[in-house]
Amino acid sequence: MSSYYSKCVSFFFGLGFFSSAVAVDVATCQLTEEPQGYAFYHGAGLIPKREQGWKREKIEGITTIKRINNGEFDVVIHTDQPRSMREDGGKVWLLRKGATDATFLHMYPGRTIEIYTLWRDLDGIDRFDILSSKGGDMRVHKSSVVSGLCSRINFTAIN
Repeated sequence: MSSYYSKCVSFFFGLGFFSSAVAVDVATCQLTEEPQGYAFYHGAGLIPKREQGWKREKIEGITTIKRINNGEFDVVIHTDQPRSMREDGGKVWLLRKGATDATFLHMYPGRTIEIYTLWRDLDGIDRFDILSSKGGDMRVHKSSVVSGLCSRINFTAIN
């Protein structure tokens, strides 16, 4: 019976029924045509030395940053299916917050470090930046910076 219960809970969390009841969206950022930047691919892992270097970086999907009931945060990537970075073993911390900006650190120990900065520009447009370093036991090692637009940032939900 507990196996059935556990499968049901996992199913509902995967669909977002329970997570939306216990979490508040801080930001929703579209990762389609606008977000772009550059990545430096390291000659390591699957990348041969001759292919090392700078390349245009484009991310697709939607990223949502959520405040969980216990005051912690999560980053959820929506491509084919929602993927919670915390549920995948990652850790997310709020590093700083101002009236119109906030920065979060996401980390998979030994693999990935990402810094997400949410900010509102002087024209009132909500934006994000992601600084990323990937390596360790990952197949592709790279350092990147990507910037794009957010459809909504709820800075009051961060408190």
